[in-house]
Amino acid sequence: MIMKQLITVLFAILSAFAFGQTNHTVSALTMSWSPFDLTIDQGDSVTWINFNQGSHNLNGTTVTFPDNPQSFGMPVISTNWAYGHRFNVSGVYNYRCDQHPSMLGKLTVVAPAGISENEDWLIKYGPNPTSGKIVIQSPDGCDNAVIYNLPGEIILGQDLRSSKEMDLSTLQKGVYFLVVSGEGHVFREQLIRE
Repeated sequence: MIMKQLITVLFAILSAFAFGQTNHTVSALTMSWSPFDLTIDQGDSVTWINFNQGSHNLNGTTVTFPDNPQSFGMPVISTNWAYGHRFNVSGVYNYRCDQHPSMLGKLTVVAPAGISENEDWLIKYGPNPTSGKIVIQSPDGCDNAVIYNLPGEIILGQDLRSSKEMDLSTLQKGVYFLVVSGEGHVFREQLIRE
């Protein structure tokens, strides 16, 4: 059981490195979270770990905290677990252990400051959210665009030298990442298929 949890944590950390996001860790202590107040970038993930520090769960649902942008959590109260979640919606998230309601935590997810990792390389695309096609306006030297799902798997690819339009109508509704690259530049942005 412990080996499976360690593999899960390791996979979450490696996935974050593969796509430029950061994985943060929050530990369950006897009656508190460490750290109890954490600020991360949009697209980063957090792994909560409880290795025999008491019986706890993780409740960040909008039922308990109506102001949370989205729900997350692990409802089962247990002494030995790991739970990971990637945060793609900015805002302030509160959470707690239901068995110990005073065991509160806070997570602040901040949106990225810019739309490109290289300020001199401007990419525009849209519409976002989209229900079908997007058009990518990019400078010369922009070679390709790739759509990734949240686990980091490539879903679609497009050679931008032949067409600046991507058809996303076959994708299921959800959150994806658009990565545009060329000439040593990389642009990453969240994309919503509605």
